[in-house]
Amino acid sequence: MPTQLNPALIEKALSITGHFEDSDDPFGAVSGNFDGMGISLGVLQWNIGSGSLQPLLKALSTDEIRTPCPTCGADLIRARGLSPSEGLKIVNQWLPGGKLPATIRNELKTLAHSEPFKAQQIKAAQAVAARAYKTCGEWCAAWNQEVDAHAFCWFFDVYTQNGGMSTVTPQQVDAFVRDNPHNGIDMICSWLDDRVSPEHGFRDANKNAQLWRNAVPQAATHLFSASFLRAQRSKIDWRADTLNRKGTIAVGQGWVHGEKQRLDL
Repeated sequence: MPTQLNPALIEKALSITGHFEDSDDPFGAVSGNFDGMGISLGVLQWNIGSGSLQPLLKALSTDEIRTPCPTCGADLIRARGLSPSEGLKIVNQWLPGGKLPATIRNELKTLAHSEPFKAQQIKAAQAVAARAYKTCGEWCAAWNQEVDAHAFCWFFDVYTQNGGMSTVTPQQVDAFVRDNPHNGIDMICSWLDDRVSPEHGFRDANKNAQLWRNAVPQAATHLFSASFLRAQRSKIDWRADTLNRKGTIAVGQGWVHGEKQRLDL
């Protein structure tokens, strides 16, 4: 991997993380209020509730929002200038039962696909990619491993989907691997096999338990173990889903959101 972050690597990381959200249309991914964030748009699911979508919308002209969104554009323009809590009040009016009506969903997809918004998505991703790249380098150095595309894409997904590594450290991961030299992978797979409803991603977790039990490459042991330790810092209902994503990147294949993924890394 080169010593400097390059656009092709960012694009690769974006395509993987975005594929998990919308396998057919990563840059145009649109979600309703399933997670309390109101609406989420684009490859990294920028959203109103966290305040991450508002800067992208503010960078657009009113016409660049109104044209693709004749029904909801005026509300988006209002929401982009408000606090997350006030913005949520506006967009949640579109969401009976937390689901987006087809008309508004299609408008938001058109907005997400527009060249001005795609440009803002790429610009916004560069900052988080730089943070992920820096952390990736520090952790791989602590493990005496080379930085590669697997590792960078893994940290990119952590930063974009989970906000970072929480309280997990590279030393904790190293200790987990050292203290469980023969059964660490089996322990993680047994945990996956025990996931049940209503945990998000439990069916994928059960499949991954079988897929990964004897298939984690030696070179991926630290990254796979880090996947498990970081997942345990997530909200209980989302731990399996978090591990499904991170483990798939670490191993190069896995079940995520009902689809078997094979990553080209």
